[in-house]
Amino acid sequence: MIIQTARDVFGYHGRKVLMPKGSRLICDYEPPEDIGSSRLAITCRRVLIAGHRAEIRDLESLVSDVQGRSGTSGEVDKRFWERYGTAFLLTGISTAVRFANTFTQTTSEEPSPTQQTTEAGSAELSNRLGEISANVLEQTLDLKPIITVPQGTRIQIRPQTDWYIGALGAEAE
Repeated sequence: MIIQTARDVFGYHGRKVLMPKGSRLICDYEPPEDIGSSRLAITCRRVLIAGHRAEIRDLESLVSDVQGRSGTSGEVDKRFWERYGTAFLLTGISTAVRFANTFTQTTSEEPSPTQQTTEAGSAELSNRLGEISANVLEQTLDLKPIITVPQGTRIQIRPQTDWYIGALGAEAE
């Protein structure tokens, strides 16, 4: 994930510009853990300073929203149809097969061989569709929600360590 600064970011005392407007932060995010998740945990690792070839590395800075809560929220797609749609469809087909079978039955004492075959076939089809529905549900219940954060969302970055910006040409230790 790339986060871009919308204005100059000043140091603690407000005198020095640490990151000019347009600097980009390279960040990682943790995917949502379960269906009830509504926030993304984001950690920024590097800053590419705008207008320079300089960068700040090893930030490990957490992102929070404008109210200071950890992570950021967005629109949550709980993927309802991907999760349950196929099972609903298969259940509907199975129900329709059983329902159609009840209309083909007669009230005679002994069903004909054709009726027996039709009943057995519809019962088998209904059972198989039930098994398929159970398998589909088992596979899709682990789908994680998708959280979309709108472009332009305001966030805060809280460095966990102090940033040391050395002079140009200084040797790295």
